[in-house]
Amino acid sequence: MDAQGGLNVHVDPVQAQAALREALIARQNIGLAALGGLIGAAIGAAAWAVVTVVTKFQIGFMALGVGWLAGTLAWKLGRGLSPAYGVVGALLALVGCAAGNLLSACYFWSQAPDAVMGFWQTLGILNFNLIADILKFTFQPMDVVFYAIAIYEGYRFSFRRLAI
Repeated sequence: MDAQGGLNVHVDPVQAQAALREALIARQNIGLAALGGLIGAAIGAAAWAVVTVVTKFQIGFMALGVGWLAGTLAWKLGRGLSPAYGVVGALLALVGCAAGNLLSACYFWSQAPDAVMGFWQTLGILNFNLIADILKFTFQPMDVVFYAIAIYEGYRFSFRRLAI
């Protein structure tokens, strides 16, 4: 006890930092990061498609939003502290952008004067080969820039670096 009657406890700051670091590392969950990133990518893809359909123009700032959403939700759910979590966020941000382009293309295709299917019917017939064909047909060189922005943002927001 000290002179004021309190406990005299010595805390080693190095041990306290190590214990905190281990506790934070133990909270990580790559599966939840993937789930969060997927949710963010889906929300971002829907927003990308809505903005593109309403404006009839692809707006590059949407890539920032998709990357931020995928990365932030990956971080919130996964609590990642290593670059592996950034890779998850980056990949899902890319998927979100591609899905936004795909949804936009399907909508415009379903609204063409000679369209034989509505939007939901169009989505219903999609398979891997058709998705690849639609994305190839609608690809613009500027898409590379948009996708790169989303990948960067998805990576950046998916994990935190420990300062301790």
